Amino acid sequence: MKDEFDPVTPDEEGGKLSRDDINTLPLFHYPGKVILIRTAGDMKKASERLSRERVLGFDTETRPSFVRGKSYSPSLVQLAGAHEIYLFQLKWQPFSSPLVDLLASGDIVKAGVAVHEDMHALEKLCPFIPAGVVDLAAVARRHHLQNQSLRALAAFFLGVRVSKGEQCSNWAARDLTLRQVRYAATDAWASRAIYLRMQEQGMV
Repeated sequence: MKDEFDPVTPDEEGGKLSRDDINTLPLFHYPGKVILIRTAGDMKKASERLSRERVLGFDTETRPSFVRGKSYSPSLVQLAGAHEIYLFQLKWQPFSSPLVDLLASGDIVKAGVAVHEDMHALEKLCPFIPAGVVDLAAVARRHHLQNQSLRALAAFFLGVRVSKGEQCSNWAARDLTLRQVRYAATDAWASRAIYLRMQEQGMV
């Protein structure tokens, strides 16, 4: 799917993209198969399927807090494989093995933006040691790219604009809206696609 897109050519000042540059790009939503995981059995099957992948796009979503000093635990874990994306709803099925084992496997790359922060939040739910983790923003910094958000990296490497419109929605809801599902799946897809583009260019 990534070969359908062309990266953006940034200005010459450290590979910087402006907001206007990004807003001119076509809005992209992941059109493929998305599977919601709500039971222990489904979590086991999904984790077994994902364990056969070499690279996974990774992200989490957390209910936003509008009160100073108050925060919430992650409500959703998104993992994107080559052919489908899995959304693990922690409201239905708590964060536990075998999903924990998948994130602790050093044999599979888990790529995302601010991924170490997400993993740390999950560690509070069930202690484990994350492995195979690649922070796309850190890779971008090492290569002197000024834009390091997922939205900017998707523009730079994939030539598409991903929406952040659902970012502050209620991810703790037992039933997600279609817009939330599409948003969460697209973020996970973008993380995997960006990593693969970085890999092609010898950045990782």
